[in-house]
Amino acid sequence: MAAHQRHNDLNSMTKASIARRMDAEQLFAAQRWAGAMYMAGYFVECALKASLMECFHVADLGQLNAELTRRTHTQVETTTHSLTILIELHPELQRRRRAPLLPRNQPLIAALRVVAPWSSTWRYSPVLRTAADAGQFMAALDPISAALR
Repeated sequence: MAAHQRHNDLNSMTKASIARRMDAEQLFAAQRWAGAMYMAGYFVECALKASLMECFHVADLGQLNAELTRRTHTQVETTTHSLTILIELHPELQRRRRAPLLPRNQPLIAALRVVAPWSSTWRYSPVLRTAADAGQFMAALDPISAALR
């Protein structure tokens, strides 16, 4: 396999999401709070992209860009690291966010609020994260995973 191969297909994105979640869990267990949150954010990003590909029956991010651009009538770039944008593009998450009073939607909506501020630029942040910060972020992963299945 070439070192420069793009990993933008559904299979690669699914495998990457699993690997990033494992990384996040290992960092959390090692009390590396900022690292755990950073990797957990990448888990959510990869899981969202994989779920969007499944939802729209496309094989890779290029096809997903084209399909979402067609559906939204605006240029969509799924190489974004913005969880907010990816959440807004996901039909199931939007459907559930529109019904916040349904008890089954409340844990998901709360979890999305926790992870939405994540940014790939957190890797540069000198901000120290606490066990509570990381615990809250990690706890958000299960409701999101369940909704994306």
